[in-house]
Amino acid sequence: MLRLPGPEEEPPPLVVADAAAHGAANADQSQPSFGQPKQRRRKERWSPHVWDRLDSRGGSRRSSDPSATMWMFAGAAVLFAMVVAVGVYMMVSGDRQSGEIDVAQEVAIPLSPSPEVGEDTSSPPKEPDFLDLAEVMTSQFLSATSVDQWLPLVVNPAEVEPKMRAMHPDGLVQPLAMLAFNTLEEVQTKGGIRAVVVRTDDFVEREIAFLQTSEGWKIDWESWSCWSDMPWLQFMEQRPTSPVLFRVKLEELDYYNMAFADDRKWQSYLLMPASGEPVLYGYAERGTPLNSMLTPPSDVKTLLLTLKLRFPQDAVSGNQVIIDSIVAEGWVIEPGKEEQ
Repeated sequence: MLRLPGPEEEPPPLVVADAAAHGAANADQSQPSFGQPKQRRRKERWSPHVWDRLDSRGGSRRSSDPSATMWMFAGAAVLFAMVVAVGVYMMVSGDRQSGEIDVAQEVAIPLSPSPEVGEDTSSPPKEPDFLDLAEVMTSQFLSATSVDQWLPLVVNPAEVEPKMRAMHPDGLVQPLAMLAFNTLEEVQTKGGIRAVVVRTDDFVEREIAFLQTSEGWKIDWESWSCWSDMPWLQFMEQRPTSPVLFRVKLEELDYYNMAFADDRKWQSYLLMPASGEPVLYGYAERGTPLNSMLTPPSDVKTLLLTLKLRFPQDAVSGNQVIIDSIVAEGWVIEPGKEEQ
């Protein structure tokens, strides 16, 4: 119960007058007495954000306000963008004088001067390209089914027609399809002769030759057909002593026997017909211009030649012949240039 002071008693103070004494009292109260457990002060929780960390003593923030920091980053970004923009502008403006020349050199197309009024700008007509013409003619030649279809396409039709009909008595021709034209992608040229290689539907590649005539380019039928003045087997059987024209493949060979056993007098050669029939052994006298022309170069094994062949008198073998002369190097005989 609340006791009222007596008449002669001093009333107690209603407030604590000495703050220091009160603090000391609190301090005394906060000090643990002997034997009591000491309370540990709770540490401040760490935050990765600096502006969220408070000073435990004053309660104020350790760093600046977050809005100020954000403005600082925004300003830095604007400054960086301005620097980049200035650099790009300097690069572009600096290249205008030199860069335009380089670009113009790469893409500019020089223009022809404007034609004068009334000037004729049409180009003169050009001759048909040889390959275009040759391809059309070759296709027509290979697809022909008769001698009559061949004649308008070949050199000297009046002269070769009897030869054609001797090879094709019924006048019919076995057609071939052309699989590829100019497979070597080049035109072989020698004097007035041009030749290209074609592949037919029997998968054989052969050379077809063209000669310039008064009527334009024409196909050399004799070289294509490997025409000879006498069938190969008939020549071997009859053994004529007069020269006969043949188109052959020639290689050097050491074969000396019978009437041609003397290798000091004779040089031997292997003669192969285009038809794949039995070979002949041809001989030319050493030390003659003819023999020098027959000898292949060191880097060439086989020569294509048009030769005249004959048998010796009283021949004892049906496969040994004398090479009488060279008609042409190759199988194409250019008019007026036959070799004797």
